[in-house]
Amino acid sequence: MKRIKKLLAALTSAVMMAVLPASMPTGATTQSRQYTKHVIATNQTSTYTLTQTDQSPTLTNSMPDSMQAIIHEPDDRVNGGINGVVQLYRETGAAYGTGFIVGDHQIACSAHQVYRQDIYPASTDYFVPSMTVRFYDEDGVLDNNSTVSVSEIHIPTANIPSGNASTDYALLTVSADLSDYPHFELGYTCDYNSSEFRALDLFVTGSLSGALMSSKGHVCSNKTSTDTILYFDANTANGGGTSGGPVFMATECTNGNKVYRVYTAFGIVHGGIQGQYNSAHHIDSRDIQFYLNNSYASY
Repeated sequence: MKRIKKLLAALTSAVMMAVLPASMPTGATTQSRQYTKHVIATNQTSTYTLTQTDQSPTLTNSMPDSMQAIIHEPDDRVNGGINGVVQLYRETGAAYGTGFIVGDHQIACSAHQVYRQDIYPASTDYFVPSMTVRFYDEDGVLDNNSTVSVSEIHIPTANIPSGNASTDYALLTVSADLSDYPHFELGYTCDYNSSEFRALDLFVTGSLSGALMSSKGHVCSNKTSTDTILYFDANTANGGGTSGGPVFMATECTNGNKVYRVYTAFGIVHGGIQGQYNSAHHIDSRDIQFYLNNSYASY
């Protein structure tokens, strides 16, 4: 599996990295964001601040026709099926949402799955007291023998207690090595309200009562997305459990007579109104640094 991953990395980096500047762009802005970290084993909660660089405005005019930007090099992340998705379980053993693998020890999901003042006890600062994840196999079947415990939960402090889609994202860390599982690339979009981008297919996948379900759609034309909230019409509202799942696009690369596919997530499902629209946290470049280059996250 790792050999195939590295093969695709060579194919995709040449295609996707063409949109990146060789060095930090002039005019890239920095911003400090505060995050809250909860260590499950010790039941300790703390806050920290990351000073992060936002590259997205400087990349707007260098996008290819696809309007899709990848801001980190694909490094042996190959996915032949949508099986980098995980099912989340809370301390009661109940399944309660979706997440997706973004690093060797990192899983992305939504903040409202792990922090709720109406569900979780004050003794844990309203974080889920304990949680595990299970993985899906290549056929989208849940592997009940693949349970891994979550070590830490990180969320934007601004999400407390708002729960708004703009800050509804979370990082879960696990000590287990996930390098043999397919990973979703993380990217962000530019010109996302343009007619060109709205014409592109996007996909959503998540767990509905344990079954892995997927849907295809587009960015909404009747609602205006923002840098932090993405509105789309792919169906997620027919059942619970898709919160925290990836909103993504698929990129195909060929090598000889074989076709490989990379999934790039640029949104994290928040919720929606059935028959009207769905919403997601819209990933930006600072979020990618939070997930993949976070010195406060322990594995």
